[in-house]
Amino acid sequence: MSVINKISVNACDNELIIIASTDRGSSELMHLKSGFNAPVSYSVNPAHILAPGKYDLTVIGINWGGPGKISVDIDGDSPQTLSGSGGKGVFFSETIPMVVA
Repeated sequence: MSVINKISVNACDNELIIIASTDRGSSELMHLKSGFNAPVSYSVNPAHILAPGKYDLTVIGINWGGPGKISVDIDGDSPQTLSGSGGKGVFFSETIPMVVA
């Protein structure tokens, strides 16, 4: 399980929801809306929002119509990019383990 220091959104067409959850509940870390391939740049440090501990980080991409795209960089012990594209509706959903220190 990786300590995550920063979550950065680089693309959001049309809607992106990022949730941190435990067995006891969830917290919405961000909910962004954009479109027409407009540039997006938004970052958050989970430690500024959440208590230290282990979480599941869920990224959800929603498209209202036309091509949809998301790109989210996860920075920490094991950096990775979560990205996807697709048609109308929920086109991307991925959950990864996360530690907030």
